[in-house]
Amino acid sequence: MNINKGNSVPFYVQVAEHIKNMIRYGYYPVGKRISVRKVSDEFGVSKSVAENALDMLKSENIVETHHKSGTYISKDALNNILQNTPDWQKLSDKGAYQPNREVMKQTSIRGADRSAINLGYYNYDEPYFHPYEALEYAMKSMLEMDYAGMFSCGDYLGLPELRAEVAKHCLRYGIKTTPDNVLIFNVWYQAMNAISHAFLTHGANVFMSEYDVMNSMRTVSTLGSNINYINCDPDGIIPEDLDKKLSLKRTGVMYINPVNHWPTGATFNESRRAETLEIIRKHKLPVVEMDLLRDLWIDEPPMPLKSDDNDGQIIYVGAMSNLFNVGSRSAWVVAPDPVVERLMDVKLQLYGALSHLVEILTWQMLKSGAYVRNMERMRELLPARIDSLDRIFRDYLGGMASWEKKNLLYYSWIKFGRGINTDKVFLDCRDVFFQTGSLFNDREHSHILISSNSESLENIELGVAAIAASAKKQIS
Repeated sequence: MNINKGNSVPFYVQVAEHIKNMIRYGYYPVGKRISVRKVSDEFGVSKSVAENALDMLKSENIVETHHKSGTYISKDALNNILQNTPDWQKLSDKGAYQPNREVMKQTSIRGADRSAINLGYYNYDEPYFHPYEALEYAMKSMLEMDYAGMFSCGDYLGLPELRAEVAKHCLRYGIKTTPDNVLIFNVWYQAMNAISHAFLTHGANVFMSEYDVMNSMRTVSTLGSNINYINCDPDGIIPEDLDKKLSLKRTGVMYINPVNHWPTGATFNESRRAETLEIIRKHKLPVVEMDLLRDLWIDEPPMPLKSDDNDGQIIYVGAMSNLFNVGSRSAWVVAPDPVVERLMDVKLQLYGALSHLVEILTWQMLKSGAYVRNMERMRELLPARIDSLDRIFRDYLGGMASWEKKNLLYYSWIKFGRGINTDKVFLDCRDVFFQTGSLFNDREHSHILISSNSESLENIELGVAAIAASAKKQIS
């Protein structure tokens, strides 16, 4: 091993530091003999440099010399080396951001394993639901563009052309806005993270549904806010429970997901939507409406709550469907001027300037209608897919679990009976990747979440069979 002769640090110091690293990594264990000649040969330096290096290590009690037998790595060498190394574990434990739950860490590891059957995330290996044509069309359009700012990082609100197109897109859902009230993010969780950092405070009350994707992020708890769960049924949150808890608690902020709720798949019906709007108006509650999975449906969903927001009470977060890969599922926030201004500042602090490439791709898909056409194609395929999923669940999970067939759209939210711990099922099924209910509620151990469209039906059936076998072991 050669030292860096162009380095201003003296040769013998460089050699000493190399030897310390070799002790750290076990190449030189405690008690190993080390000599001037060995150091000289290994590092390609003169004997005088080797002697000076060993003298330096001796002064730090990393090596010790026995007059009759030679020089050895001392028994306290590693401790003496590490005492000058920062205690990164201790420092990280004191960091402001709370670590993820262990099951979430294991979920991330399993999700990256391409050999596992993926029932957790959309991995696009299933051509049946892949938006090939829409992406191909948009990418070809990008290549034909003569857009000077394509590779730049510019307007912190987002690409002006995209913001204008999003404003038009929102009209489809009854939301009237201007490009100046639209803020672009690369993905939805950037938007939600920025909103939480901008408006939550330590001790503030945060209201969300009994199971919620926001709870799979650690932002709310990291900021020291108090999570208040609102009870739910298959049609979404129960308005009476929301009204009761808002009456008892000091008003805070509510996260709500009224269409294709993530993870349960529930959609508010018209009466439930009207009751919820009445309650949040009554309590003058600031609301963040997540409308992330709207575009895949059988019976057309109700309009967003934001479409009836005349007082600027609701921050709306929309996004391209999660059926598009992470490189092209941009998200947008529609909000009053002061909110957009504050979020733009937080966005800059958290993420800096974002590339225009993703924004141009999104702009092209919306402008050309390719995105809308693709979602229409998928809605035609959906009924047959739901029937097949329901059949698989009945074949393997019947009698052990329950689900709402009408909500088997993006995800399948499945509840197991008593005596079955789904975290244990997850750890047992090492060749199948899915998500557990505990990701969405710390106290939850009876649900699993399966991606409805990530794999072929054959692979989904294999994965569900493995899940069923594991659950049966717990019963027996």
